[in-house]
Amino acid sequence: MAPAAGAKAARVTTGGEGIAWARDGKAIYYQQRGVIYEYKLEGGGEPRAITSDRRGRGAGQPTPSLDGKYLYYRNGRSIWRAPVKGGEQELVFEPGAPFLLPHIEAGRAGIYFEEFDPGERAFTISLYGFDTKRITHVLRLEHLAFGRGRNDIGRSNDFSVSADGKFVLHPRIDQSQTNLVVVENFK
Repeated sequence: MAPAAGAKAARVTTGGEGIAWARDGKAIYYQQRGVIYEYKLEGGGEPRAITSDRRGRGAGQPTPSLDGKYLYYRNGRSIWRAPVKGGEQELVFEPGAPFLLPHIEAGRAGIYFEEFDPGERAFTISLYGFDTKRITHVLRLEHLAFGRGRNDIGRSNDFSVSADGKFVLHPRIDQSQTNLVVVENFK
């Protein structure tokens, strides 16, 4: 961790990925070995496990609810939530498409996630509505970057939804170039 204004970085943990800030900015969440931890920035101390790996698939991609009360996360193909202050983890929903991609984000209306929709033959950002308990496609993604990530089915496209739910920010490739190279005296 390093201050945005620039300074020496301080180690928070040895290992971990899939990070997120708490909504109040006083803690961070990260995944390590299938468990999501909370680390309080003031006072330090030991990280506290928010999830347990009861299903054997491993929790990942933590994203706090807008009110900061819950931490939503992936566990295999399912989306779960756990109360930040402690309590039982619960299944929220399981998407219907066969390829749920790594990034999820909590919004006012529900959980946004990226998936491959075989019917549309396209990657989409979809929304699981808290009120409706239904999945709707919000945006069909085009001109995507492929082959950059490690756990992302050959692509690396995150997205961000504005707090009011009116805008989506995502990377797009408008121009790409490939060069052919001849190698002489190849053996």
